[in-house]
Amino acid sequence: MLKGASEVELRKFQQLVNHWHDPNGALRSLHLFNPIRVGYINDMVRRYGRRVAATGDQSSGNFDYLLRSGANGSQAGYSAFLANTSDGSKLRVLDVGCGGGILSESLFRLGASVTGIDLVEESVAVANERKGMVLANLNQSSPLYREEDLTFRQASLFEVLEEESKADGGYDVVVASEVVEHVDDARAFVKALGDVTKARGGLLIVSTMEKSICSFLSHIVVAETLTGIVAPRHPTTGGKFINKKDLSEYLAQHNHIAEVDHKYIASFPDPFQSAATRNLQLQFKLTNAVNTGHYLWTGLKQ
Repeated sequence: MLKGASEVELRKFQQLVNHWHDPNGALRSLHLFNPIRVGYINDMVRRYGRRVAATGDQSSGNFDYLLRSGANGSQAGYSAFLANTSDGSKLRVLDVGCGGGILSESLFRLGASVTGIDLVEESVAVANERKGMVLANLNQSSPLYREEDLTFRQASLFEVLEEESKADGGYDVVVASEVVEHVDDARAFVKALGDVTKARGGLLIVSTMEKSICSFLSHIVVAETLTGIVAPRHPTTGGKFINKKDLSEYLAQHNHIAEVDHKYIASFPDPFQSAATRNLQLQFKLTNAVNTGHYLWTGLKQ
């Protein structure tokens, strides 16, 4: 969350404090979506990350390094984060509106140095509590993971931007996943996202929803109101949603960030998992074949 978020929106997340790491609870759709967005972010770093941008060669991508520990600590997976710095340092990632740390934790496991920020004190406390358990498990198998590379703070995006401006810094990768639609001033928020992204090769990755009949019916009417599969509930009018075209044009004009990729997010019921858990479960898939109104977007800062 961020400066400018209404008390109503903040209270929604305060009520979810006990559900952040319950894969079958109120945030189960977020847990199901997380592997999809992590894979997308990893692919964007592989294709457009700092080393590729620095050399100007975006045709072949970067080398992928095989991790011994995957997203759940046991499965192997490829990480572009470990291949993407010429000096051996880790990529700095800012997870804006991190909540209980679901995404931050996954990116940390891939070898990134992650800072998660949120305005909800209770959510940050959950993330910090989980951090201890995550480090204890990972340190047993690999010296790659350091405590200072996973940080959670109760802070607004604008506070972090001020700090980075003073330090003449910026983050290699900035992620705002399912956050834009919960803020009061989307323009100021989006501009701050662009400002805190490192110049000359930084990546900004956003997932949110468009102002469309499709997104209103599928996400507000069905997913939130009728089935309750998505929490917390968004503003009922969809007025805070932002169209992909508007996002691209605004960031290009104000932040010199050019769109390099987008994917629409399709979701559909999983009958087998739903029957097994006795809860409606969803499968997620990325596509460009149909505009679902829900999208992932990546921009590269010049």
